[in-house]
Amino acid sequence: MKYRVGIDVGGTFTDFLLVRDDGSFSTYKTFTTPQDQSLGIMNGLRQFAEGEKGTADLAGFLGKIDLILHGTTATTNSVLTGSGARTGLLTTKGFRDALEMRRGVKERIYDNKYPAPPPLVPRYRRLPVVERLSYNGVVVEEVDPESVRAACDLLRDDGVTAVAICFLNAYGNGVNEAACKQMVKHHLADVYITASHELLPRVGFYDRLSTTVLNSYTGPILARYLTSLINQLKESGFGGALLIMQSSGGVVSAETAIRTPAAAICSGPAGGAIAGERYAGIHGFRKAVTFDMGGTSLDVARIVDGRAATVQVADFDRYRVALPMVDVVSIGAGGGSLARLVGGILRVGPESAGSQPGPACYGRGGKMPTVTDADLLLGYINPAGLLGGRLPLDMEAARASLRQHVGDPLGVSEEEAAAAVYEVINVNMATAVKDLLHERGDDPREFVLVVAGGAGPLHAVPAAAELGISTVIIPRDASIFTAAGVIFSDLRHDFVQTYFAALEEVDQDRMRGIFSGLTARGREALVAEGIAPANQTFEYSLDLRYERQIYEIQVPVDDGEASSTDLAGIASRFHQRHMESYGYDLPNARIELINTRLTAVGRTPPFWFPEQAKKAAPAAIGNRSVSLPGSAFRQSIEIFDSEALGAGAQLLGPALVEGPATSVLIPQGWRLEVDAYGNYVVKRVS
Repeated sequence: MKYRVGIDVGGTFTDFLLVRDDGSFSTYKTFTTPQDQSLGIMNGLRQFAEGEKGTADLAGFLGKIDLILHGTTATTNSVLTGSGARTGLLTTKGFRDALEMRRGVKERIYDNKYPAPPPLVPRYRRLPVVERLSYNGVVVEEVDPESVRAACDLLRDDGVTAVAICFLNAYGNGVNEAACKQMVKHHLADVYITASHELLPRVGFYDRLSTTVLNSYTGPILARYLTSLINQLKESGFGGALLIMQSSGGVVSAETAIRTPAAAICSGPAGGAIAGERYAGIHGFRKAVTFDMGGTSLDVARIVDGRAATVQVADFDRYRVALPMVDVVSIGAGGGSLARLVGGILRVGPESAGSQPGPACYGRGGKMPTVTDADLLLGYINPAGLLGGRLPLDMEAARASLRQHVGDPLGVSEEEAAAAVYEVINVNMATAVKDLLHERGDDPREFVLVVAGGAGPLHAVPAAAELGISTVIIPRDASIFTAAGVIFSDLRHDFVQTYFAALEEVDQDRMRGIFSGLTARGREALVAEGIAPANQTFEYSLDLRYERQIYEIQVPVDDGEASSTDLAGIASRFHQRHMESYGYDLPNARIELINTRLTAVGRTPPFWFPEQAKKAAPAAIGNRSVSLPGSAFRQSIEIFDSEALGAGAQLLGPALVEGPATSVLIPQGWRLEVDAYGNYVVKRVS
């Protein structure tokens, strides 16, 4: 028996999905170890091995694993907490302040006092290099070795461990950056180096500069983490391949991830988007929005035309990243979100209790009330405990924390305090979904909600009602949703090259040559990762805009157009996409080509969950007194065992479905039906 394992490290739990070569699967959750995420992963694998038949020990278990696919928050956390590497920047003389000046666009139009985030490299470590390239990549002045040596001396004395190199116009010719990189290697041994022409050879100096700095800032962190994890796995008997989830929704080898850590800055949320794509697709839904509520955050992503929507430029924690990324929004709203009063007003999140100490009811030292404490007190969580009883819960600790920090200050009972916490977090999450869809010109009522995370199924239906969404899809194993998304993911490499020209004046031989070169690079990357030609696909696109615009629209180009460059067809699709995005088009306006793009995809072995046997809805396993949303009184509702629900079973709310890792709340006026794969489809009936 051979295995594949998907792993997602969250703020509170680390989730595992094990897939056997006979199509069967198992899931597991363990507490995340923030001080070193690899410890939590090894603990989880060790416990998995103990429960797997036919494996005597961890070495025997790991020896049967062909592939581990891993979504990590190592780079994410280093940016959010400001704990990245001590980084230096070498840039063209006269442009050292571009990183701090940013794009010159105010993030908050009506707030003149809103400060920019602190630059990841302070000014004294942003050092000039004498060199110059013209706008079209012609070398005007070669790199001055003395200016590089002087800069390296200063950086060495300051103890930097990473260097970013970004020269003006280097997207058109990387010769000066390459020369500088060799000099830095000579003067500064063992530092992590990123050269912008290797990472992002496209026009847009600030975007390229910020992305290059982020890559170096996070590089040593991810390299140290993955090197440690790889060594622990090998020492314990693992001989397979380790693939890392990227922000784009694809996976790459660990070696590639170490070279391009900025591409993994949204590694975890991307897995959720890919899972949402698959779960919505099996029901024929082309428009969906994911609702991944874990212990620390809520991740929301769009599925449009059956695929997870991506963007080419995004801001992460207000820092520009110009690499492909799933279009996802994250807010601090999870089961561990803290509830407290600020100026007499109840506030829930974004701060979280995390896994250490966790909610008050976990009995691990937490004193502040959280969303999980409120859910427990309202009756939505089995007081016997979570994770099949492995995590006992302390009802009285939850009650005391809500009373002390919310109820007594507001002059209400602890149960009323819990209901208020539940309502506030639901409104916060519905607002996040609404903001994402409205900003993209979408109507929430045209979407289905795909729910994930251990806490999500208890909050999703009230949030859907707030949004006007009438269908909610909840995977049976929603708590390991993102780990499933990682398993579903294919290998993916994205390449970009700037070619600035009016579309009608494009040199078609040159464009064919560019696409041919990008394809060769993509094929080389996939072959290096062991992907056979039959499992390789290549997707082409162009970044286009109307003349004098400053934002581009990505327009797909099929294989035939990439070789023949049917400009009329490409222009027609651009006008259509512009109309869809902005509500107007300019058919007679001049179109500009900015960038050519290629996505190389290597298909991994497919997996989907086995079909479930059909069963009628079983009898309830009991009743529990709960406080339903919008009700002023507690009432007794039926409780059902998720393991006993087979395909075709239907339940009418109000009811609760309980599983080992999560529970599903079905409010009044909604009906749950189990699909062929054991997932829950909840629809409004009144």
